Amino acid sequence: MNVAVHRPRSDRQASSRTLDGPSGVVEGVITIPFASTALLAEPRAAGEPGSRSSTADFFAGPENRLAVVAALTVLLDQCPYHPVVLCGPAGVGKSHLAAGVARLAMSRFPDRQIIYKLAADFAREFAEAVDTSSVEEYVGGLSAAWLLVLEDLDQLAGKQAAQQQLASLLDWAESNGGRVLLTLSQPPAYGTTFIAGLRSRLMGGLVAEIHPPSEACRRQMASDCAARHGVTLAPEQLTRLAAHAGGGYRQIDAAVRRIALRAAVPAHTRPLLDSEALASARPAVSLSRIATLVAREFGLRVGELAGVSRRRQTARARGVAMYLSREWTAASLQRVAQHFGRSDHTTVMHACEQTKRRLNSDPELSRQVAAIERALAGA
Repeated sequence: MNVAVHRPRSDRQASSRTLDGPSGVVEGVITIPFASTALLAEPRAAGEPGSRSSTADFFAGPENRLAVVAALTVLLDQCPYHPVVLCGPAGVGKSHLAAGVARLAMSRFPDRQIIYKLAADFAREFAEAVDTSSVEEYVGGLSAAWLLVLEDLDQLAGKQAAQQQLASLLDWAESNGGRVLLTLSQPPAYGTTFIAGLRSRLMGGLVAEIHPPSEACRRQMASDCAARHGVTLAPEQLTRLAAHAGGGYRQIDAAVRRIALRAAVPAHTRPLLDSEALASARPAVSLSRIATLVAREFGLRVGELAGVSRRRQTARARGVAMYLSREWTAASLQRVAQHFGRSDHTTVMHACEQTKRRLNSDPELSRQVAAIERALAGA
């Protein structure tokens, strides 16, 4: 799904604006205030950037300062790098940072066109444009963007036509004052996923690796998550939580939610949690555990969640299982898809989006998901 804030092409050379710095530095960890960004629109791409973590502030220790600086260069009046490439394994915050930059661009430059999408969507839409003889129109829409953010380039593996078109788009952006922010799992020099023309263009830009956050950074994440969920934690408890939870923001957020659910009282009356609760905060939820609890709640056999049935009850339960798998574990989209018998990870993205929309309008589904989450938390 695209999100674009439209503007006339003639406005591209808009008046100069300066970018504010980080909101603060604590224990060497800088905070990029994405959560407080006032938005005209919310960048979303098949579920991933709309997750809880992607709309939170971004925390970066010394290990990720370069990645933050690199990502923010696309917001400068004169971006010196074409393109900017963020790379790193799953769970380190690539999507969080990329989505946050897109949101920040929409807020600060409301008269400019910002396009955010997953690489899988780009490949699919380009193939549809080829089939319908509308390539010129489709590519023209992307070329008009002041900022194009394209997530998870690994999804272009084996799609040579889409790769060739992306290489052409990168050339256009560099020649016409556009800027492009891309994410992928490893530096382009190390992989064989891309055709030579695209690989050379990626390597010719600014490639910045995102590393797993340090313990000091995870402590700041834990403090932010606790505040977001209304949980009161003392400094030593935050330290224990950061050490036990590990991982990135999404994993720590899941651990804090487990604590909040264990408290089982309204947010404004939650007491200071004891060390025993913190010691059990480490997320140990497996995909199999989620599948078992979802099947039980919906009155199904576990095997049906990975089956081919499209019955309303089964499909809805399968979507809930995929949604909870992304919220409660660090499993990749592909791993979740495989666990539930799907070959295409975009199926997981769409299932998560549909489930989130239904949770906003279906009280019974919300009750069922809440019951499953209480069981996951051991409440």
